[in-house]
Amino acid sequence: LLHSAAGFAQSTGKEVTHQQLAWFTFSNTLKFSDKWSLTSEVQERRFVNPDRHDQFLVRSQARYALSENWEAVAGFTYIRQSPNDPKATQRLVVPELRPHIQLNYNQPLGRLAITHRYRAEKRFFRNTSNGELASGYNSNYRFRYRLGVEYQLADINDQPLKLKLNDEIHINAGKKI
Repeated sequence: LLHSAAGFAQSTGKEVTHQQLAWFTFSNTLKFSDKWSLTSEVQERRFVNPDRHDQFLVRSQARYALSENWEAVAGFTYIRQSPNDPKATQRLVVPELRPHIQLNYNQPLGRLAITHRYRAEKRFFRNTSNGELASGYNSNYRFRYRLGVEYQLADINDQPLKLKLNDEIHINAGKKI
């Protein structure tokens, strides 16, 4: 799966940075029963211009269907984060550990669906000192809400092919944001 994204970040409401990124993703789902499944994914995120590594991540999630439309999820993500500036001369890659819990709600409307994801994460960042990795981790919390629209284009071998559009808000909390 190939994602293409134009990302931006805003700081203090005054400066906006635009970046071009390409996300390469491999996803897998193991279904154990009608209620239980395990999803895993591996992602490589790269800046497009210049071509530089941005982020590598591995995520795994246990999923439990609470009802036809609600799902509870617990998961863990391992991330290797390069500097967010593709032109940075310092290229230190910083590990991050990220356990999370989430609730998913799906509102089906025929071939169209409105999706909601509520996620709480605890983020553990490896400490750094003088441009090098140091022992220990610092941490903060992130609360996320994602609203999405999905349109099912077709079924291929009993698997849906969907067009998805999402937007997400992140709220960070903690001593070091």
